[in-house]
Amino acid sequence: MRVLIVEDSLELQELVGELLRDEGYQLDTALSLAEGLAALEQATPDVLLVDAKLGDGDGRKLIVRCRSDERLAQLSIIVMTAAPWNDDDNDLSVTAVIPKPFDINDFVAAVKVAATVTGTPDSSFLHEPSGTCETSLQG
Repeated sequence: MRVLIVEDSLELQELVGELLRDEGYQLDTALSLAEGLAALEQATPDVLLVDAKLGDGDGRKLIVRCRSDERLAQLSIIVMTAAPWNDDDNDLSVTAVIPKPFDINDFVAAVKVAATVTGTPDSSFLHEPSGTCETSLQG
């Protein structure tokens, strides 16, 4: 399984990448909206992890681009965000929304679920932090 991580915090990108590599995922990374768009032109990942607020633009633009491209329309997408994800955003058909900071175990579980989803989900789910693990990632 290949995962594209689009996250403008290099520290968080590296931590998330290490977690996913340990789970056996192959990774591509991008630090900006522009790099994320370029990465999607080069290859089709199985899962896209995207920060909602990137330094050079809104992560929603990347999601809209995926949903409007026949090759990427069925891509499983997880949004990582420190900002509230509005109900209006549900029409973007994301697989999951993970609020930052997030629990490491919850994060890995959400990626595993997203990796098994084929196509855009009928309804999005909001992954609430469990608060059961002291280790969390911020970015």
